[in-house]
Amino acid sequence: MHGDVYILSGLSEFDRVEERPLAHPINYANSSLMDALIPYKTGDTCGLVAILNNTTFEDTTAKITLASTELKWDNQEEIEKKVSNTTLRRNDKLKFTPILPKLKAGDPPFTAVVLLNDNYDYLTKIENVKSGKSFEVASPMQDIPPQEVTVNIKIFLGDKLVHEYQSVQGETKATVRISGPEVVRYVLEPDNLKANHSFLAEASPKAGYDFIWVYGDGAPSQKDSGGSSSNVSHEFSGPGDYTTTVTLYNEKGEPVATDTVRIILEMRQDLPPQPTEPETNEDASPADSSHAWVLVDTVIHDAKEDFESVNKRYAGIYENSGAVSPGVFTWTNTYVGNTIDNYAKPPMVHGEGGACEGSYTQPPAVIKGGEELSMTDSLSFTSVNYSYFSLQCKMASQIIRYEKGQPDYSRSPINFEHKDGESLVYIDTSSTNIPFSDKKTVSAVVPEGTEIGDQISIRVSFSTGSFPMYVDYIYQWK
Repeated sequence: MHGDVYILSGLSEFDRVEERPLAHPINYANSSLMDALIPYKTGDTCGLVAILNNTTFEDTTAKITLASTELKWDNQEEIEKKVSNTTLRRNDKLKFTPILPKLKAGDPPFTAVVLLNDNYDYLTKIENVKSGKSFEVASPMQDIPPQEVTVNIKIFLGDKLVHEYQSVQGETKATVRISGPEVVRYVLEPDNLKANHSFLAEASPKAGYDFIWVYGDGAPSQKDSGGSSSNVSHEFSGPGDYTTTVTLYNEKGEPVATDTVRIILEMRQDLPPQPTEPETNEDASPADSSHAWVLVDTVIHDAKEDFESVNKRYAGIYENSGAVSPGVFTWTNTYVGNTIDNYAKPPMVHGEGGACEGSYTQPPAVIKGGEELSMTDSLSFTSVNYSYFSLQCKMASQIIRYEKGQPDYSRSPINFEHKDGESLVYIDTSSTNIPFSDKKTVSAVVPEGTEIGDQISIRVSFSTGSFPMYVDYIYQWK
């Protein structure tokens, strides 16, 4: 029998035999031991205890009796998922269910001592633990969610240790996700029937994967190797509707995950004629159903000059980068200075930083005046490992009226709002009251035009403070 050995009395970390794994028979570990404990795994339960008796003599074969105790971390998968995507909150509880021997007359009640992340700030004592009855402890939260959660639980009968549980992190299933919306639309002009789209796929957990891209338009597949992310671009010819698939392969060459996105290329067109309506002239009333807002242009503001200015100002200290394409925004900040410790809080460490991604459903090519338009905006931190500073990101959508071909800021924009009245999607790492990811469906009533040729824009904006990025979808009343 091989394994880590503990002394029964006390059973502290210092009692562990240092050879890992133990390279000799268990009964040779300590000839003075009358009893010893060995962590092991059975079924779905990790950390059950085997009790060894009769180990006084080195040449005695150890007799193993399994303790009639068991403990299961009921919501381990749920908690570890929240840890991995940084959505763990202070009010999240870790739930455990023990199976314990039947108490005899005169026995004291069972008690449990729970230690999270080997940090005595997260030490909890549970009184009167009962077999088959679950108990809960608070999650190990500080200013930001932990990078992992480990659990050690000792169950006592009086002052006698009867069971120890040590969590083992569950096997993480590989996933891959293509950034941005599930459907991306491009409006083509008659003199340009092509569109170039950039794809970013990210895999988790981090490892050396191969990404195989199949674009769905008959082009050969493309392989991108050796990392946890893949950034490729492809030119599509339209009009057409293409489903692009990325397949993730592990180091053994086995496919482990896939994701898809639709790329739709459609011709720009006016509102199709309404056969049931009589013909109208260009001075027709805006309420006439034969008129509508038609998408005529898409303008992207990528804040390139802002990024260059800030990076120049903080050269050697911070590096910022961002990108925007129809349907998706990304932003990354990295501390590139030396590790320093001149703050009251933890030191700033070279290489730390964070990243945020925003995505949204794009508005349609034709919108009726007076129609309620809904869009779904999503924000999430794809990486956060700051030791001192915090991150904030926000998204908003508005309808902006135009005057003589230019935005008319003298008239208040029409905000897209969620049913709770909020017009912002906002995430923040500095407060556990504000989520690390958020998704809202927002709506606004699109006004009618007053005369042919009127213009409006539907502006979707993304901001991280110094770097405002936005996309204007410009519509004309036709």
